[in-house]
Amino acid sequence: MDWAVFNNGFEQLTSPEKILHLGALALVATAVALIMTPASYHRIAEKGVVSRHFVEIGSRLLALAMLPLMLGVSADIFIVARLIIKDIRVCLALTVLMVILFVTLWYVFPWIERRLRLATRVQRTEFDKGGR
Repeated sequence: MDWAVFNNGFEQLTSPEKILHLGALALVATAVALIMTPASYHRIAEKGVVSRHFVEIGSRLLALAMLPLMLGVSADIFIVARLIIKDIRVCLALTVLMVILFVTLWYVFPWIERRLRLATRVQRTEFDKGGR
């Protein structure tokens, strides 16, 4: 991630864009905290044991981290694009494409896979019932 605040071009950003960069940084920091929590929990609370409870907590925290990470990275893509490209329409297009990429890979793809697995399971169950 390019830290726009440390670039000379940061002063070229409007005040709302600077605030957006700060918000993006806070979102990414939140996502990192959520992603690292299972490791800390595993080491301290579970004393290295992998329990069902740990797996559930870890899965929930990782799923929860995806949204602020997606939003933070996408917002910073916009900020960096504004510094480099300047054309706000191109910057918005790049940002929207990043959001679409994240949503597709993190939400749509797993949802489709889950639906396919459930459909396959139902077909197998029906086949097993009919064949016996």
